[in-house]
Amino acid sequence: MSYTLNKPATEQQLKTFIKTYNTDMRLSLAETDSEYILLEPYETLVNGTVVIDEDEKADYEELVDLNNTNNSTIESENYVNSSITLDTTVSDTFELQAGKQYNTVLTRNITLTIANVTTNKLFSQTLVHVKAPSTYNVTSFGTTYYYNGKKPDLTEDALYDLIYEWDNAGQVWTVGCVKKSSV
Repeated sequence: MSYTLNKPATEQQLKTFIKTYNTDMRLSLAETDSEYILLEPYETLVNGTVVIDEDEKADYEELVDLNNTNNSTIESENYVNSSITLDTTVSDTFELQAGKQYNTVLTRNITLTIANVTTNKLFSQTLVHVKAPSTYNVTSFGTTYYYNGKKPDLTEDALYDLIYEWDNAGQVWTVGCVKKSSV
């Protein structure tokens, strides 16, 4: 279901319109001569008319239903379901899933793998919070594609975030690392 705002509209009215209806950031903004339109991922604007791609809509609704079943959808604005703990005292290899958030404290070197995304219709990201002492590291990130072409470096005693994003164009995961603070 698309949402419309008639023109002329002030910049503030447009911002309020987007903030009100695009709370989960799935909608895209289009415009005609007379209005602004927020479109669902399966809608396009053709000659001023909203057109629904029924196949894409079915795929999108199936994915949303699957996410609801797995309890991994955004339940409220700006909130993600609870984090999953990777217990490095039990295992040294972990398979990450798209759209999940993980926490771990490295007690040994670990290997991370991540499954390919089966649909390119939604933005896919995975986050891993890591407490890493300088004596242990991530030996494999499950991909060889890195932000800025540089493999993440977790060699200092610090807190890190590993951020995985699915690249629809390349059909690969890309990972980057942000050092948050020393421990």
